[in-house]
Amino acid sequence: MRKRSQLRRFVLITALLTGSCLGGGVNWGNELGSSAVSSQGVPLDGSWTFFLGYFEGGFTPTASNSEQWASQWRTLDASGYSTSSGLFGSAWDHDGVSSGRKGYIWGLNRSSPANEWVLYTAASWVVPINNPLNPNSNWFTADADTFVVGSLVGSQLQTASEEGEPPVLRGEEWLEIHFDDSQRADPAISGWDADPDSDNLSNLEEFAFGADPLASDTVCVEVESVEGFLQFRCLRARAVAVLYHGQVSSDLVAWDEGGSFVTLESASPDALVYRDLTPITSANPARFGRVRVELQP
Repeated sequence: MRKRSQLRRFVLITALLTGSCLGGGVNWGNELGSSAVSSQGVPLDGSWTFFLGYFEGGFTPTASNSEQWASQWRTLDASGYSTSSGLFGSAWDHDGVSSGRKGYIWGLNRSSPANEWVLYTAASWVVPINNPLNPNSNWFTADADTFVVGSLVGSQLQTASEEGEPPVLRGEEWLEIHFDDSQRADPAISGWDADPDSDNLSNLEEFAFGADPLASDTVCVEVESVEGFLQFRCLRARAVAVLYHGQVSSDLVAWDEGGSFVTLESASPDALVYRDLTPITSANPARFGRVRVELQP
């Protein structure tokens, strides 16, 4: 969780020593001095996300049913991975409805076509009763006793290659991953229309296209002519709570969208292809395409 993750980790440790962390929530993540690598032994980078959550309806995850995990998964909290400290995790405040659920930590690289994952739990990881007088439970990686995929060797977490889609990342989770408390309180930095890195991409666009809101990025839209019609393709972030709308124009001023103007030719987990329904002719020599995004309700 970038700098915030490191700060929170030290805050959590202090809270545990003093016994001042109350509420019946969960402190979760890995420990100082630990490390994490992929199945190829490559250190994890900042594109990794770790989720705290559970599976609905008594679903039991196994390595053989990983394609079903996302549809059964419910996220309680999410954290980024700090490459400088090797830490991930946070403190989850009880939601009042998840008591008794069997808890898991699910880590994954959302940008990796290889689907590098790790999923683990412990016998004691059951969401506690919501009670402000109860101390938070501690669910740390070193205490895990069951690895559904991936492994822990000493203090090193290792992921594995699995099939399936990641859980949906909600907008509020993305904001918490990328911005610290003071930044989230300032709409000029963390507002969805803000552009804190001055790369001409709003935070909403950074979220939708898998970019970093605090580092300059570009979003590439590939354009070509197919049978006399404009066709354009853009990459998108995998499994994020965003709606995408293709738009077309002849003058870069007025933009049209909807089934009468543009159609979605194909959609994969990480790319969208749109087709302009107005042919390129001598009467319409210039055609342009772009993608409008909005948060999924």
